[in-house]
Amino acid sequence: VWPYWHPGGISTLGNLLVVPLEEYKKTRIGKINFYNFSDLNNFTKLNVSINIPFTSAGAVFLYNLPDGRFLIGSWDMNIIHFYFSKTNNLLDGFEEKPRFGIHRKDFKLGDRKPFEFGAQGINLITQCDGKLFLVLFQNTGKMANKDDRALLFSLGLNEKNAQIELVTTKNF
Repeated sequence: VWPYWHPGGISTLGNLLVVPLEEYKKTRIGKINFYNFSDLNNFTKLNVSINIPFTSAGAVFLYNLPDGRFLIGSWDMNIIHFYFSKTNNLLDGFEEKPRFGIHRKDFKLGDRKPFEFGAQGINLITQCDGKLFLVLFQNTGKMANKDDRALLFSLGLNEKNAQIELVTTKNF
């Protein structure tokens, strides 16, 4: 829907589909829409969204917190913004502004070289013991024969901030 012409890296959780949208060329504003896709022939747009008036929304992840609330991570190619839902009912919406963000310059890379940072997909993975990992999928070129890779980070997350540290990369 105009002016949001570019859908980014999507996320799913159960029957929820989350689609980040960008008005990329002019204002770089973003929006995140939510859909119910339990009926694959009839996706339903939910009456909840996140407006991002200060940046684009290139890729998102959706995560269900242990207390039942939802967490959205929105990646704009420089910062992951973290939005918490107001309650454990998705339709009650999200906080108006991100609670916090992690800038790519704050990603702990250890002894590894910095890398180009254009992630087309972002997801959270929960290990069986509850430890969180964040994976970014990256294409470093405009052609498919360039260096495509996944970057796996450990993610320390609480209500006030997050710490991120590179664990490994995998080239495809």
